[in-house]
Amino acid sequence: MINDSNFKYAISNLGWVDKGNLWIYSSDKNDVESIKFSDAQYLSIHKGDNDYFSVGHNFNDSKFEITVHHFSNPTKIVCRLSFNNFKNTVIGETNILSHVPKYYIANLKINNEFRFHLFRIDNGQLSTIDDKINWYYQGNFDFGYQGLIGVTEYKDELIFCVQRDGSLYRYSLISDEIIEKITLANKYGNPRVTFCEDFSELWVDDYDTLLKINPKNWKVENNKLLQDADKGTGQFIGSYSINNDSVVIPRPYSSDILILDKNLNIKISIKVESQPLEAILLKKVIVGRDWQTGKLIIEEINGLLRDNKSGQQEVTGIQKFISWLKRKSQPTRHNRP
Repeated sequence: MINDSNFKYAISNLGWVDKGNLWIYSSDKNDVESIKFSDAQYLSIHKGDNDYFSVGHNFNDSKFEITVHHFSNPTKIVCRLSFNNFKNTVIGETNILSHVPKYYIANLKINNEFRFHLFRIDNGQLSTIDDKINWYYQGNFDFGYQGLIGVTEYKDELIFCVQRDGSLYRYSLISDEIIEKITLANKYGNPRVTFCEDFSELWVDDYDTLLKINPKNWKVENNKLLQDADKGTGQFIGSYSINNDSVVIPRPYSSDILILDKNLNIKISIKVESQPLEAILLKKVIVGRDWQTGKLIIEEINGLLRDNKSGQQEVTGIQKFISWLKRKSQPTRHNRP
């Protein structure tokens, strides 16, 4: 789930619910639209700059597409890049492609074989550069269980994530090799990387734990376990999001949403009547989605009432919370979807 710079929209896709539809919440309308863009099995959403974002359309066949959108009119496709069995087509404004991420991972079926492919936007079209993921296929991974799930560009590097691995892999674009494996919390989760503060902070989750890494030295500066096991069975947290100095953590197994500061102190715990898998903080509301149904979760932030015994704070009416924001300006486990 991502938001625009004005905190008016939240964009999401839960593949098992939405398929090729883009889920769009508008704070002005206080309503949700579900817009079909393709017959994809699921979409991946990637935040760019200047309020552009890209959407990866994953069909689980020989086809992969990227559509580019702008938050001023998120239902409009500004540019569409299509790859189908090594044939490329481009429709729309290619001059805006510099505003969205350059690298993408997709699992394609070509010549009756499913394999992960690394795509790069080059000269206005999608090209495969699979030599840069040879390390994955030559590695000691269970390919039926540990898919290649994410890539993030950072300076002259690509940061890769592998499913149920709990590590980050730094790949040098200069020497064309993995230069470091960074072990996270030893939870073998599905890491998701977010850079903040002009790339001076790297945030990543590992199953039930959130970590902050300094990309200057690649050391873990802080981490926090955010979901306890239940009778020996591990329980994952949902997809975290960051809004300025606030970190939002949906917890489907606790039926609540936490708001932390960047020192990972829990400031607010908001109880909800569902299992939130995604959540994001807009101007005055928390917007989230239920894990199983994708149903909208919306909670107004009405200030802070008191500290409870655990040091968390419960929600009650907005000025105190706004003031706080300004001041701060491997056991048995459930598998995460």
